[in-house]
Amino acid sequence: MSDKGSLVKKNYPLSTLFKIVATATLSCFVCGYNIGVTNSSLDNVEKFLGSSISSTAFSAIQGAIFALGGTVGSLSSGKLANHYGRRKGMMILCFLTFLTCGIVIDI
Repeated sequence: MSDKGSLVKKNYPLSTLFKIVATATLSCFVCGYNIGVTNSSLDNVEKFLGSSISSTAFSAIQGAIFALGGTVGSLSSGKLANHYGRRKGMMILCFLTFLTCGIVIDI
């Protein structure tokens, strides 16, 4: 196996490597954060939509949509990264995360 393309061989500064690792590591917590946000705002979203179904069924539908969105996002992130590059792809996904969190907070 060749180490030709490894990050260490390219002599990146330690601060740059720290930023890369921190961004990749902390992005894993976004899923847990979003689950917490959707559960805490469930009553507000249900009132906003004027749903006539029970809160248990609404919670199940919301959880299913969250899982479906995660699947679609994971399948499309590779194409996004190949088209725009890894760094710009991560920046776009972080922007979308901040945007959706802002929408949930606004409701």
